[in-house]
Amino acid sequence: MFAIDCPRHGSTVLLNLSDIERIDNTSRGIEVHYICSCGHHGLWLTGRR
Repeated sequence: MFAIDCPRHGSTVLLNLSDIERIDNTSRGIEVHYICSCGHHGLWLTGRR
């Protein structure tokens, strides 16, 4: 599980690993593309370059 700040909820939401659409290792860092339970598609940038 991981926590994201959802703009639709206006708060922090706890998501499951099944909510991850894909993970990309980019020059900016690790991009985690997810779908919140409200349907919002988001991007969580984590890790190092």
